[in-house]
Amino acid sequence: MKRRVAIAVFGLIVLSLGGAIAALVWPKYGPCFEQSRQAEIACMIRRNLHFSAHLTWAFNRHTLEAARAETSEADIPHLVGLLGHDRPAVRMAAGYLLASFGEPGRVALQEAARSPDWTVRYVAEDVLWTLNNAPPSDDR
Repeated sequence: MKRRVAIAVFGLIVLSLGGAIAALVWPKYGPCFEQSRQAEIACMIRRNLHFSAHLTWAFNRHTLEAARAETSEADIPHLVGLLGHDRPAVRMAAGYLLASFGEPGRVALQEAARSPDWTVRYVAEDVLWTLNNAPPSDDR
């Protein structure tokens, strides 16, 4: 009996150490040592991504709500910069965060849609298309 308890305790210790090491190595859950506000927002978005059915990291309503709680209109230029991020989920989440700011975000997206960077242009156009073609909300 004592041997089983010892094995179980040893297993828990190994799993805990493995989790701590994974948190330092794996960028989604690891600490953010970012210096710029743009990188800080990107890290915040990455921390709130979920593993989708398509076997990739994706964003959802909860990701946007968590990131929106930590951002303000002063972050619009940083979010525009994230439209060209190397991770697709961060790019798209930044676009929809911009849209959540209403008219100032829409203006920023329209300006980004004229960017010479095709990635920024694509994400901005995609979010704008979604905004323009979304069914009316049923907020009563």
